[in-house]
Amino acid sequence: MKCVAQLMVVFLLTLFSACSSSGNGSGSTGVTSTSDSGSDDGGENSDTDDGTSSQGQDDAGVGASDGGSGSGSGDAGCQPACAANVCSQDGCGALCPACGLLPTPHGTSCQISGSPDPPAAMTTVNAFPNLIFDRPVYATSSLDGTDRVFVVEKKGRIKVFANKSQIKSSEVSIFLDIVSQVNSSPNEAGLLGLAFHPNYAANGYFFIHYNRTFGGKLQTVISRFSVSAQNANQATKSSEKIVLTINQPYGNHNGGHIEFGHDGYLYIGMGDGGSGGDPLGSGQNLSSLLAKMLRIDVNSTGGYQIPADNPFAQNPAAGRPEIWAWGLRNPWRFSFDRLTGQLWAGDVGQDIWEEVHIVEGGKNYGWNIMEGNHCFKPKVGCDETGLEPAITEYDHSVGESITGGYVYRGTQQPNLFGAYVYGDYVSGRIFAAR
Repeated sequence: MKCVAQLMVVFLLTLFSACSSSGNGSGSTGVTSTSDSGSDDGGENSDTDDGTSSQGQDDAGVGASDGGSGSGSGDAGCQPACAANVCSQDGCGALCPACGLLPTPHGTSCQISGSPDPPAAMTTVNAFPNLIFDRPVYATSSLDGTDRVFVVEKKGRIKVFANKSQIKSSEVSIFLDIVSQVNSSPNEAGLLGLAFHPNYAANGYFFIHYNRTFGGKLQTVISRFSVSAQNANQATKSSEKIVLTINQPYGNHNGGHIEFGHDGYLYIGMGDGGSGGDPLGSGQNLSSLLAKMLRIDVNSTGGYQIPADNPFAQNPAAGRPEIWAWGLRNPWRFSFDRLTGQLWAGDVGQDIWEEVHIVEGGKNYGWNIMEGNHCFKPKVGCDETGLEPAITEYDHSVGESITGGYVYRGTQQPNLFGAYVYGDYVSGRIFAAR
């Protein structure tokens, strides 16, 4: 049940709303939530799940969250004083008018008066009460002006429908069905990710991240497909062009998310390959694509190219040129701040700590030397030199499997402007961090 609550509610708060600022990374987390205890059989604490639904079918969302913290000054609010045509952030959520032309990095020249009120208590709702999905793991939009929702189902289907709350099941189309070629038997394997090309409206390209069996072993596949020229709600299955494959040593920690950055490149989140504790040392192994954030150029006619500014593009002997960042255990879901272009990732923890990172090129996020901001191997006295700390973390008394979210950009909850909204699959809670 929690899968839909996190998937659909966070999705609606962010995907179809107006722009806002980014979080400042101070790491404070607001947590007040009710949770549906004991109804999930997965969870990263036992290395069995990173956020896919453990139910055969899912329906209404449950729970409640306050969305974060803040200090209030009543009716004063935030009143930005911004120079004309300067896209700036006022520090508490409001934006200069010029910031409507996003995505654009902003400055820091605005002045503020007053401070925001704390967010009011929020309640989750079932975004599409007439629909039922089979193990949904992701929802997104093609951002082509058609206002449609695409839902990825783990077994190998993508469904599409109009973004209307009272949509009926008879109005849902199967956009793509590759169940026959997807290995979804491991709890963390299957069809896991979907990203539409930034120029999708013109070229009809979209990319998926899925697992298959190849040579008797599990493999990650990144493929490109094309939409049908005759039916906008149906992909052409035969159009598949495999872009990249990565062998998986175990059945878990497959990552799963792919997304285009503001630079037009495709980012791919890869887990450490599974088991528990990173037994192969993938996190710190720069000759492996596991436990990494990858960044590739898929704008050529076939395959992919390496962006010239990737950390090892000019020195492939030092590391795989596809690598953008490393030391990530399992970045199951990540997103880009539509104002700043920052990449925010939820990285699923091992024994105790769930963590959030702002991922930047050429940086090492610590796994498996660190779990969150704490030594993991060894448990004490580890060498933290050159490692990037998490910007926020929480322990397993709060939740046990982070699902990365989005920096809020909406207008319905102005006091959430700039907050990173994310969830936990096991506890069912939804949080906001600044």
